[in-house]
Amino acid sequence: MDDKIGVVAEGPTDLVALQILLPAAVPELKQDSFCFLQPTMDRTSGEHSDGGWTKIQKWCLSNSPALRKRMISGGLFAGDPIEYDWKYLLVLIDTDICDQIEFQRQSDVNPGDYALSEPSGRAAYVKEVLRRWLWPDGVVADDLSWTLLASAVEAIETWLVVGLLDRDEPERIKDVGKELLVADHVSRGRKVPETAKRIKKRPERYAKIAKRAAERIENIKSHCPHFAELVDGLLTMLPEGDGG
Repeated sequence: MDDKIGVVAEGPTDLVALQILLPAAVPELKQDSFCFLQPTMDRTSGEHSDGGWTKIQKWCLSNSPALRKRMISGGLFAGDPIEYDWKYLLVLIDTDICDQIEFQRQSDVNPGDYALSEPSGRAAYVKEVLRRWLWPDGVVADDLSWTLLASAVEAIETWLVVGLLDRDEPERIKDVGKELLVADHVSRGRKVPETAKRIKKRPERYAKIAKRAAERIENIKSHCPHFAELVDGLLTMLPEGDGG
């Protein structure tokens, strides 16, 4: 596909996983189909900035609907850098932040209105928060044709776990970092280190794991409803012949 998808996510390892898993689920997409907007990358060192939900919030609030519209129309001025070389926008956030008081205070969305004990409720809650950040004055209907909001329940690591090992109701896993450590070792026939708690979040390590997980992409789609929802959303958003 020629038109790129701008991606706003929490951290560098999320970007790596998306860049590998999404083309496996939507063959028309390639690894270079994505333009990473958040976290940002230092042009000199090639390193990404620190991640976290506050960085997503900052990006959303700093880039108004009007500004985003100008970006997809070719940029703000002639000769804009590559960051504006995108025609679609994907904003993805993990649901493992649902219970954080700091997160709950960052919008007027009432968490009590959502069933936070259920994966679907957690996903609905964080996506509504994203909507308020992106459209403080109300959703601009036209934006929905090129903007996709998505959630990873509880985190993108959930998708990787299911790509490596079979798990029932993986979206209910709470300590998904520990589960990924176990899945990574067990799937390779290795003993899980007794002292290790989780895999260090290094993009290179996550890329290797994501490539193995992508070999079972149908398993991820069938066991992780919100990954399947993301894939369906992309297929709907992209022009026929590009993503479908």
